[in-house]
Amino acid sequence: MVSRFAKAVVLNEFATSNTIESKSTRSDSTLTLDPLSSQQSLLLERVDGLANRAERWVWIHAISSIVLLSLTIFAALILFDVWFRWQEPGMRWLCWFFWVAVTVAAAIHWLRRARHFSALSMDSRRERIGMQIERTLPETRSLIASAIAFASENSQSTSSPASRHEASETSTTSTRVLQAGSMALRNQTIHQAARILATHDLSRCIDRRRPFRQLLLALVTIAGGLLLILLQPSLSQTALLRLLSPWNQVAWPQVHQLRFVDLPKVIPAGK
Repeated sequence: MVSRFAKAVVLNEFATSNTIESKSTRSDSTLTLDPLSSQQSLLLERVDGLANRAERWVWIHAISSIVLLSLTIFAALILFDVWFRWQEPGMRWLCWFFWVAVTVAAAIHWLRRARHFSALSMDSRRERIGMQIERTLPETRSLIASAIAFASENSQSTSSPASRHEASETSTTSTRVLQAGSMALRNQTIHQAARILATHDLSRCIDRRRPFRQLLLALVTIAGGLLLILLQPSLSQTALLRLLSPWNQVAWPQVHQLRFVDLPKVIPAGK
């Protein structure tokens, strides 16, 4: 009885020590993985933030281009109307249809492009941003894009523990060894990419020159139109009504008016 009790005590102490060691190893592994997971989340956060800023500039470029083209055509048609002073309603209808058609075509073209960028999946966005970062930082070669792809796959795998458990059960020993090596390579790539991006300003990876130029031109065109309306309100009102409502009878004010002064009461007749 004593020997059995002693064996039970020894086994209990051995199981307790194994449990403590397993907990300590788990805590050590979590401590070693915490910096990597933080770097991975920080990398994806910076890339996603850059993608959101790029999307805003894409929409700014699209809307500015539509407004600029529409206002330019509108101003050109008004200048033609002021110069030729068309009295036929058919020319006014033709100008109106042309302006509406150009505005609608520009809106479809630019909004479709902006919508295409917004409809991209998160992985496609990150891939595009990674390629844009590599164009700005050519010394990184394919390091940034690979790190972004690895971090995205790791985040997706951690979000689905059931699939990860099934994959671990069906894998063999050799496959586990290869996965361990590839995982170490992935972690090293993510670590290097996070360290490189931490020392660079990612805002310069977005080319904002074209959207900013389109926005500036659109604002200047709007300001010029408002200034002209303030300086010539009656003429501007007539021009706007003639182009925007061709179905209304709006005529230009007459420049020359004939008036007879001191009409003769008797007209001499010749022989």
